[in-house]
Amino acid sequence: MKNKSQLKGKEYEREIAKFLSKYFNEEVKRTPSPEKYKWHSGDVGCRNSKSILNRFHWELKKRERIEILDWIHKAEDDAEALKTPLVVFSKNRENDYVCLSLQDFCALLKELE
Repeated sequence: MKNKSQLKGKEYEREIAKFLSKYFNEEVKRTPSPEKYKWHSGDVGCRNSKSILNRFHWELKKRERIEILDWIHKAEDDAEALKTPLVVFSKNRENDYVCLSLQDFCALLKELE
């Protein structure tokens, strides 16, 4: 039987996948088992290989205790080559936030120039 924390995490992954699907008009899904779903890495992914969403390794965390450095290190360790690791996180009744390295953030801004 799954504990409350695991269920909360899975629900958050579905919630973020649904948000990204709607926002980008793409099919974004939660990955129940990354070993099974090789078409992307991370907690969620997009089936469309050309989607900008697939440039990122998505680590999602819904926790009351924020451990952002641990989470970003996990994303960096798990990210495939050429994918930008990022963490989407939140606490109960709080907004969702995204964390990525300053270098990766500046590279994204540079592309927008």
